[in-house]
Amino acid sequence: MKSKRVLSFLAVLAITASGCASSEGSSSESQADSSSLAGAAEAPAQSVQNDDSRQIENLSDQIEKLSKRIDDLEQKLKNFSNNVHEIYDDTDVIEAYKKSDSSALTDEKDKFIYDQLTATVKEIIRDGMSDYDKEKAVYYYLFKNANYNYKNLNPVEDDTIEDYSHTPYGFFHDHSVICVGYATTFKLFMDALGIDCDIIHSTEQGEHAWNIVKIGGEWHHVDVFFDGGQSEPLYGAFNVSDSVKQQQHYPWNTGETPDFPKCNSLKYNPVVKEAKECKSVYDLPKQIAEIGKDGKAGVIYLKLPVPEGAGLYGFSQQVENILSNIILENKQLCNKCFADPETGFCYAAIGVEIPKDLDPDDDNRGDIPDDEDLRFADIDYDRLSEEVRTALGGEAEFNYDPDDYYDNGNY
Repeated sequence: MKSKRVLSFLAVLAITASGCASSEGSSSESQADSSSLAGAAEAPAQSVQNDDSRQIENLSDQIEKLSKRIDDLEQKLKNFSNNVHEIYDDTDVIEAYKKSDSSALTDEKDKFIYDQLTATVKEIIRDGMSDYDKEKAVYYYLFKNANYNYKNLNPVEDDTIEDYSHTPYGFFHDHSVICVGYATTFKLFMDALGIDCDIIHSTEQGEHAWNIVKIGGEWHHVDVFFDGGQSEPLYGAFNVSDSVKQQQHYPWNTGETPDFPKCNSLKYNPVVKEAKECKSVYDLPKQIAEIGKDGKAGVIYLKLPVPEGAGLYGFSQQVENILSNIILENKQLCNKCFADPETGFCYAAIGVEIPKDLDPDDDNRGDIPDDEDLRFADIDYDRLSEEVRTALGGEAEFNYDPDDYYDNGNY
């Protein structure tokens, strides 16, 4: 507030100085005939002084109001930038779930979560399911039944309205979540199903939360928020390894004494499990033409060998940008690409969608480590454009200029 008080003082000083200057400008004349003008000048001088005082008072009030408003906004912005949501503790609900008895729950929201959890598990989990099948069923359920809550992150929203989108209550009650809500709800289900699961809560570069889960004796990253699909999940962030997750820009401790187990497997990622090998980027249009023919959303998983002379990550970025720029009339293409140094393939989850609010330039992959191989493949874009027109019809467009994305082989 010091600077604002200085501002108020300067405003007062300016008005006072203005009044003084006016008085000084007429002082010589007053001295010339002071005796005759003294009585007449006294009343106007008093009037001017009163006017100046009122102006000073009004300006001071305005400055004080503006200062208070600035203070309020600064505090909200500070709270927003430093805001880290509390991780929901599901201990009481899980204990009640395992006993099939919610009588010990005292919190009404926990009771609601318990009821919803119990009903949902009965709905989506079947006898004979493997842990992987159960995990995938939960992931699909979360994807289909939640909307991301951007308002929860708005610093100037009405803070008198309590928001639960970072908890399972927000998911079940309002179908409204942020990343923390996805992570806590996923863990709630895993805990209920007896599957080892934890939450990584990254706050170093903005807040983000996701899960690690143990399937088939190996740990994997699971991030519903970063799935990338519109009407159907693409599973590009489901059961992925450390190397894939690091392609996003949310860090966690992976040093000599890591906070979480290493995730080295892609064995249970649906994209990898079901991927069809695509011989080259020139075959992409034909593969895409096979989905969405009936006007409904569809998903296909592909893996592409890295061409000779190209780097794994550089080629993966090329493929992602190519896919993002293939446009079908009345349909949109969404995709999720990731590079896997363990297999040496670029994997692509491709979905043809009925039009929705989709920004094909929205790239959540973040920065690739400097020491990774970023060499790009030598692609004949004229040939690729012709393949797009042939496979997808004359109404299909391929608006892609590699010069818009690359500069001398660098991102």
